[in-house]
Amino acid sequence: MLLTRQKILLYYLWLSGGTLNHLRLLKSCFLSKNESLNIQKTSFYDFLPYHYGPFSFQLYHDVNLMINSGEVLNKDKIHWQLTSQGIISAKLIPSKIKEDLARLHFKYKGISDNELINLAYQQYPWYAINSKLLNQPIIEKPIADKQVYTMGYEGSSIDAFLNKLMLSGIERLIDVRNNPISRRYGFHKSTLSNLCKKLDIEYYHFPELGIPSSFRQNLDNWDDYQILFNKYEKEVLPKTKDSIDQIAFLMKEKTSTLLCMESNPEYCHRLRLARVLSQQMKLSIINL
Repeated sequence: MLLTRQKILLYYLWLSGGTLNHLRLLKSCFLSKNESLNIQKTSFYDFLPYHYGPFSFQLYHDVNLMINSGEVLNKDKIHWQLTSQGIISAKLIPSKIKEDLARLHFKYKGISDNELINLAYQQYPWYAINSKLLNQPIIEKPIADKQVYTMGYEGSSIDAFLNKLMLSGIERLIDVRNNPISRRYGFHKSTLSNLCKKLDIEYYHFPELGIPSSFRQNLDNWDDYQILFNKYEKEVLPKTKDSIDQIAFLMKEKTSTLLCMESNPEYCHRLRLARVLSQQMKLSIINL
C-alpha cells in the first residue's frame, strides 16, 4: 500500500508524460508543497538545502522503494519513468490534489530546469545555502552560540530534522541512544551518520550514555519515568565520566546537540545528562 506522498510523486510523473528527470521532479514537488494548501494538509515531503537547492532524502528513498515494487523505472540514472502499475496508483490521490498538481504543472512546464532552480532560490533563499551553483550563498549559514542543546526526532521526517539542525546552527550531532536503531527512515545510526556527513554535520555516538534496555520496564506514567531517570543518574552517569568529559570538550569546540528519540525532553534521559553537562560547563540548556 503506497502512501499519499508517494502517489503524488507518481501523479506528477504522469502529468509530465510519464518520464521526468530527478532534479525537475524534486524542484516541482518542493514548489508544489509551498503553493498548494491541499498538499500541505497531507503528510508530504520535507526539504532541506543541498547541492542544487531544495532536496529530500526521504523522496529519493521512496522512489527507490517504488522502483523495487514496480511503480517506477530508473531509466538512465537521470530520469524516473512511470510504469503501468504506477499509473494505476497515481490516479488514487484526492481530486483536489490532482487539480492543484495540474495547475502547478501548467504553471511551470514552460520554463527550463535552470530557471526552475533559480526560481526556487529567489523565492526560498534558505535552500540555496549549500548550492554548488552559486559562488556565494544568498544568505549565510547560521552558527549558534555554544550552549548545551538537546533534540529529539520523534514525529519528524529525516529531512525536517536535518533542516532544523542547520536552521538552528548546529555543527555536531551527539547521539546518546543506547541502541541507535529506528524504523523511521534516516535515524538508524549508519544512515544518520552518512546523511550528516553529506551536510557537513559531524556525528558522534556514545552508546554508553544511553539507557540500557533492561532498565526500561513498566513505564506507564510520569512517576515511572522519574524512577527510571533517577536510576540512570545514579547508576550510569557516575560510570561514564570520561565520556561526559569528552562530550563537554566536543561542545566547547563546536556547537553541538545531544540526540535521542523522545520529542519531549522531560521524558528522555538526555535531559539528566544535559543537566550534568550544564553544571560542568556553566552553560544553559536549550531544548530544540
